[in-house]
Amino acid sequence: AARAVVVSGLRALRRRALPCVVRPRDIFVIVGAFWPVRGMGRLLQRLKNADVTIGVLIHDVLPIDAPEYFEARATKIFVKGVFEVLTFADFILTTSEYNKASLARLMATQGFNRVPVHLVPLARERAHGAPGAVDVSPSVQRILETDYVLCVGTIEVRKNPGYLFNIWKLMVQSGRANIPN
Repeated sequence: AARAVVVSGLRALRRRALPCVVRPRDIFVIVGAFWPVRGMGRLLQRLKNADVTIGVLIHDVLPIDAPEYFEARATKIFVKGVFEVLTFADFILTTSEYNKASLARLMATQGFNRVPVHLVPLARERAHGAPGAVDVSPSVQRILETDYVLCVGTIEVRKNPGYLFNIWKLMVQSGRANIPN
């Protein structure tokens, strides 16, 4: 959609929005990218003062564990955001044992109170095949009938797209038949 249409739609939603009223013992869970949100620390402090239970989903702490793969400014913003949520969180959700261990190590080394970390499986771990016929376009159907590899993610060094490129290059150079699309 055109930007003007999206902006207009967002404004219409905001006009219809109702104020959020929190009560003691309500649970507030952050599931999105919290670190670049201005005023997050102040919001969490107000929620904590209102006796709200705070949870946060943290996929990983790579910008802290491996800052060399990130822009310095982005890392600084991420660290500030993670430290804010760790200051106020009553529990943390994450997606793997590795992330759980990384978060426990971070809390211990930085002197944070130990906050319970719970595993939440990713959707792919719960996915089942779709029942019955699936509607796909003819172009997608042609792909599904071939050997292919699908790589989804941002193109950046830490996602290792060069590795995939080199695998394909080696397959071509070796004369291998049936190289997947």
